Amino acid sequence: MSQREQVLRGVADAIAAKGYSATTISDIAKAARASRTTVYAQFPDKDSALIALHQEFGARVVAAVVEAHRAAAGDWRKRLTAMVGAYVEAMASASPGERASLLEVASIGPAGRESRQAGQDRFAAVIVAISEDLAAEFGELRPLSPELALGAVAAINELALRADDIRAVAPVAVDLLQRLVSHA
Repeated sequence: MSQREQVLRGVADAIAAKGYSATTISDIAKAARASRTTVYAQFPDKDSALIALHQEFGARVVAAVVEAHRAAAGDWRKRLTAMVGAYVEAMASASPGERASLLEVASIGPAGRESRQAGQDRFAAVIVAISEDLAAEFGELRPLSPELALGAVAAINELALRADDIRAVAPVAVDLLQRLVSHA
């Protein structure tokens, strides 16, 4: 594991234990089993570390969805189910601190809000591209607009963040996406 990964794991563990606002660089260093110097060598401050955690976690979730789309076979409903399953599993297997980064990042100011918005926009763009692929293959489907895809991403993320059991979100998320892409 690289020092950066070690520090990011420390960020996740520290914010899971204390909440972001109460977490200090010393807490991050302790959770990472590293020195404060090591933490500062990777990130100039705790906000930058949180943004990096948020971005890396978001990229991992999006990559899981893209991979599920590439690997899925069968009708479009099965493929949407596989993609949502990949999203849900990525969220369920994340640490509490990684999931907390999705909420906490917007609270740190303009840079955090920009990171959150960029992450949601990136995920929505993937959903648009997937809906376009599915619509090209299955005539009864329509591609989603960026606005509809963003609405779906926001809704599904909110459901996942509120759920006691993230996996229970899957049927609702699949239903939502099926309704959005179908002409019915």
